[in-house]
Amino acid sequence: MKRIVAIATLLFLFLALAAYPTPQPPMPDQYGFVNPLPHPERDYRTSSIYRHSWQDNWVPASRDLYTYHPTNPQIEVISSSMYDEEWVYNTKSDSHLDAQGLNFLTRIFSWQDEAWLEHSCTVTEYNDAGQITASRVYDWWHSETEHSELTAYSVYTYQDGMLSNLSMEFYEDSEVSMYSTFNYTYNEQGLLCQEDVSSNLYLLDTTDIFRNLYYYNSQNLLQETLGYKLVNNTWLAYHRTQYTYDEFGRVSVLLFQISQYDGQNLENYSRIYYSYNAQGLKSEEIFQAYRNSNWTNYYKDIFSYEYVAGDDPIQSPVQLSFGPNPFTDHIKLWFNLPKSQNTQLKIFDIRGRLMYSKDLGILNAGNHEILCDLKTGGREKLPSGIYLIRLKTGNQLIHRKALMIK
Repeated sequence: MKRIVAIATLLFLFLALAAYPTPQPPMPDQYGFVNPLPHPERDYRTSSIYRHSWQDNWVPASRDLYTYHPTNPQIEVISSSMYDEEWVYNTKSDSHLDAQGLNFLTRIFSWQDEAWLEHSCTVTEYNDAGQITASRVYDWWHSETEHSELTAYSVYTYQDGMLSNLSMEFYEDSEVSMYSTFNYTYNEQGLLCQEDVSSNLYLLDTTDIFRNLYYYNSQNLLQETLGYKLVNNTWLAYHRTQYTYDEFGRVSVLLFQISQYDGQNLENYSRIYYSYNAQGLKSEEIFQAYRNSNWTNYYKDIFSYEYVAGDDPIQSPVQLSFGPNPFTDHIKLWFNLPKSQNTQLKIFDIRGRLMYSKDLGILNAGNHEILCDLKTGGREKLPSGIYLIRLKTGNQLIHRKALMIK
């Protein structure tokens, strides 16, 4: 019986990979940016996510509540569902962080018989650059010498600081039951442009091969992903994801399309609308499904956050403008300060690398004008593309995007 359940579970995972091989097309983070656009510092952290389902109106369906602790586990997330107008526990995750804030241990618990029972555990390893090098999944884990049998193992390989290969093994009765590899190719701007996936399910002696292509707009923002599956030596399209952005470069709409029949015609399947609050954080996302030639509400998530520094940001936000945009080697910034405070300026490229940094010291209240010479003040010769300008004044961070054109 255990073997049958294992085969059924792996079959479901295999079919899921066939329909949508991991990693999935990049999704916007809490700031509405799609990887690899950077967020050098996180000043807000999620405090709750409430999901509502559509039943002629929005009805509470589930929630995730976040709790942060000074010692391990530093992050605890409890997921609950609404039953008979009461919240009922489902799962709990505990995240343990090292001195660099990297998550080295995550435990997942399920609520059974009025108690939390450990369901799975992931142990993660990193290199000196803070990049994941390996992850191990167990049913339970107490220490490096006391844990259950390994159920999954992933190895990450890098070339020139970029992820080049990911291999994943899944185990059943200490034997490899499924093996997947992901190979990544990048363009001249260092942006992911191709992902080749091979998934082998040993129990069924089958191998599926996929290819995901990534396309970007003139501002190097991800515009579209196209997924293909190799069938009888022919690449058949099976999914497309299209990204629409607002004036701040944040994702406003995601459109998903799939091919249900011939592997050629891609049809609307679902879409997600995103809204943001005054701090530029994702406040709401609405998921709609395309059925019978109509868009239908499916669920809505509402996000809330807490300020990491423990103090409220300045009530009268700093006004920041800049020009020209697009720019070449020089860009000028104008901003006002409501009071005297320490000010820092940093500029990052689309991969999150620090390209320009200037400590402006303590500036007086009032209007200020700063000229940035990126040709001489930058870390290296900068290529065309999107750059993230980050101005820090006291407890407030202001982000702007600018386009460099050579």
